[in-house]
Amino acid sequence: MQLDSSLVRDNSRLIYINNPQRTNEEYEFTGNEITTSKYTVVNFLPKNLFIQFHRVAYIYFLVIAALNQLPPLAVFGRTVSLFPLLFVLTVTAIKDGYEDWRRHRSDRNENNKESLVLQIGEFQPKRWKDIQVGEVVKICADEAIPCDMVLLGTSDPSGVAYIQTMNLDGESNLKTRYARQETSFMSFDGDLICGIIRCEQPNRNIYEFTANMELNSHKVSLSQSNIILRGCQVKNTEWVVGVVVYAGQETKAMLNSAISPSKRSKLEQAMNKETIWLSVFLFVLCLVVAIGMCLWLIRHQKQIDTLPYYRKSYLVKGKFPGKPYKYYGIPMETFFAFLSSIIVFQIMIPISLYITMELVRLGQSYFMIEDKHMYDSSTNSRFQCRSLNINEDLGQIRYVFSDKTGTLTENKMEFRKASVFGKNYCNSSMVDDNTQDTEITEATKSAPVSTKGKNSKPDITVDPGLMGLLHKGIDGDEKIYAHEFFLTLAACNTVIPIHNQPTSVGTEIHQDLDYQGESPDEQALVAAACAYGYILFERTSGHIALDVNGEKLRLDVLGLHEFDSVRKRMSVVIRFPDNNVKVLVKGADTSILTILRKDQENDDITLITQRHLTEYSSLGLRTLVLAAKDLTNEELEKWQLMYEDATTSLSDRSLKLRETALFVESNLRLLGATGIEDKLQEGVPETIECLRQAGIKLFDLATSCRVVLCCRVAPLQKAGIVDLIKSRTDDMTLAIGDGANDVSMIQMADVGVGICGQEGRQAVMASDFAMGQYILCAAFSTTSALTDWSSVFYSVIYTSVPTIIVGILDKDLSHKTLLQYPKLYEAGHRHESYNTYLFWLMMADTIWQSLVLFCVPRFVFEESTIDIWGMGSLWTVAVVILVNIHLAMDIQRWVIYTHVSIWGSVAMTFACVMVLDSIPIFPNYGLVFFIFVTYSVRSCS
Repeated sequence: MQLDSSLVRDNSRLIYINNPQRTNEEYEFTGNEITTSKYTVVNFLPKNLFIQFHRVAYIYFLVIAALNQLPPLAVFGRTVSLFPLLFVLTVTAIKDGYEDWRRHRSDRNENNKESLVLQIGEFQPKRWKDIQVGEVVKICADEAIPCDMVLLGTSDPSGVAYIQTMNLDGESNLKTRYARQETSFMSFDGDLICGIIRCEQPNRNIYEFTANMELNSHKVSLSQSNIILRGCQVKNTEWVVGVVVYAGQETKAMLNSAISPSKRSKLEQAMNKETIWLSVFLFVLCLVVAIGMCLWLIRHQKQIDTLPYYRKSYLVKGKFPGKPYKYYGIPMETFFAFLSSIIVFQIMIPISLYITMELVRLGQSYFMIEDKHMYDSSTNSRFQCRSLNINEDLGQIRYVFSDKTGTLTENKMEFRKASVFGKNYCNSSMVDDNTQDTEITEATKSAPVSTKGKNSKPDITVDPGLMGLLHKGIDGDEKIYAHEFFLTLAACNTVIPIHNQPTSVGTEIHQDLDYQGESPDEQALVAAACAYGYILFERTSGHIALDVNGEKLRLDVLGLHEFDSVRKRMSVVIRFPDNNVKVLVKGADTSILTILRKDQENDDITLITQRHLTEYSSLGLRTLVLAAKDLTNEELEKWQLMYEDATTSLSDRSLKLRETALFVESNLRLLGATGIEDKLQEGVPETIECLRQAGIKLFDLATSCRVVLCCRVAPLQKAGIVDLIKSRTDDMTLAIGDGANDVSMIQMADVGVGICGQEGRQAVMASDFAMGQYILCAAFSTTSALTDWSSVFYSVIYTSVPTIIVGILDKDLSHKTLLQYPKLYEAGHRHESYNTYLFWLMMADTIWQSLVLFCVPRFVFEESTIDIWGMGSLWTVAVVILVNIHLAMDIQRWVIYTHVSIWGSVAMTFACVMVLDSIPIFPNYGLVFFIFVTYSVRSCS
């Protein structure tokens, strides 16, 4: 086959059908293997460490550990000083490694699935990861689609396929896709399939596809209705055959599955800011120690040989001198004192806090998952916590952004009202005064009055007056308008009728029909037309067949202009059996009413219809306006030329199609309007009112509740609205959605899909900050009063468990109380439980308690022979007792686990101190018993 020179003019890709070798030799296409994992065995360690050290606190502790390795600054044991950082890095690495192992396992299972691929004249199984662009693939019913494919044929003679796109866009209704008539009758049993597809470069737009196909020098257009995408499933179709155009990471599903941005909770962001302030405080404190050390050395520089810790040689038992002590002079000793102080006071910025927060969030997520109020019995599914980084933000939400259809509503459309030729009609559940006196004729009584099928909703009860109008044996404008009104409902759509059982065409055919369509609105309108006697029972890409009150009517479809967000309408060009050509249009009122004929723009019928639309909208109904137009032969010829050029164009196809549609969508004749109800899901009105009372503002992306409305919003526009709120306020945002078109909005919001809970837990930092209560004990000396292991055990054993248990289990109010009094939620907006003021108040309280804990034991044992390490053991026990009492004062709900963790922590501290002080190699060996005995004796005396 000779390649048309026009095919290589722009940046498009060429696919040689059933010739993957030539396709992939000329162009560098990716394979079909997908990878969602972050790491490999080789890069795991360096890459994971690089990601972890994005936390500034980790770099801080790495520097501290490095300083402690220098001989002049070795305050703690060199190995022990590395333990906290290594512990945190190891735990986080194990968690990240496990998560990535699950991704690897998922990728392996996905890549090793099999599909039938045309090889050597027959379809043979082939693993997904080995499928190449250009190959012809066969997918059977209920099977997943391995890559993006252009349909060549289906088991249906008309070339129709039904696809479920739930994994792609969250919509449960089936979508219809078509194979071109030029390929739908091909034989796929040999290697006779050949041709060239020229398509656009890979992109993430799942709603558009621009391409054309050349078969035997004949060029045909391809659009979004001719492609099936990876991640979807074939339904209600025995098999489909297609050619691969995008594979692997280039498929639209993978391009839309980009890694979501990393989110940090407001608490963690506040903690990072306060860490900076703590660092400033630490710097000042270390500077004070260094200055004090300098002044002390100046005062005692002649006594350095005899003073403890600064004599020029160590003294040991016996007559033999110890190793020499390196003295660097006052300036360097002052500098070393400053660095050593940083090491001693490092506990002020607790590295264990990050692990504590992760464990608290893990425990909270367990209770969210097990919450019986978030269990759906119909699908046997529970709430899933996809991110552990933002649990506490659920109690701080101020703005909620929600998709409407399927999220707030049931996505079950019911035809409720119609305005035809200026008259208002409705079903029996929404009776209007205008229909009370309408005459019911004999024809009305014998006409079909309901429709019911697998995908249709409860029986549609027709309006007797409108049914009587359609069956009256008289002519007139009102009946003509009503006839064209229902012709438009039945024909201007993409709905496919499915026959459950073979049946003859007649007035009862609707009882054996189901309607499948991409839009539930269209299904409801077609079902309504069926109920009124305009039954769509056949559709192909070239014609539709209707049964109009028992009379068969075949209409040729010359062209279809699909709905787009710019025009906000769709139209179909139909040729009737008498060769008359009409344009049938439906769309939003703001779109249709501006393109009516001049004589209809402000006539009585138009004004009355507008009032009806206002009434429908006030009732929360979804409205559409219907119009029509007769095409002259000259207009038809010009439109056909424009339409053919636009549908085969690869550049600016959307713009050309829009211009072609605008040519025929003008000077229309208004037919009427419809009102469709999409009921809110159970509990939604009460929930919205509860959110309002709680001070939460709701942005609903197209509904009629008392909230801010954003209608006909594109995915990036949804994200832009969320970003606007985030950039203008400091309030927390939450986004709820159910499809790929909501992903951008969900990623932009502070919190993705979730529930609004009670006030966030009280700061888990309290006990770690309280460790600063012993830091003044060393005065101007940088010799630590604690043993190395006591310093490590403080955060790991002594105080961590109570903090975690309280963080998970404690709550101030029950969920019943919070739901009964939503205004209590506003405490979270005001940050009453944790804010900057409380942080500095806590710091001041810490300093006060530190002075008390230091001074009391210091003066009690002033004349004793207890050394600094013995005092350190006493200070350790005192700090742990005080921290746990302080934590106990903040507990709102006491349970058995709380008691065990609080008082067990104190007992564990006593036990550990006794064991550590019983080890001969530690400095305070045997002195802890003397401390407690002496203190007890003095207390009694």
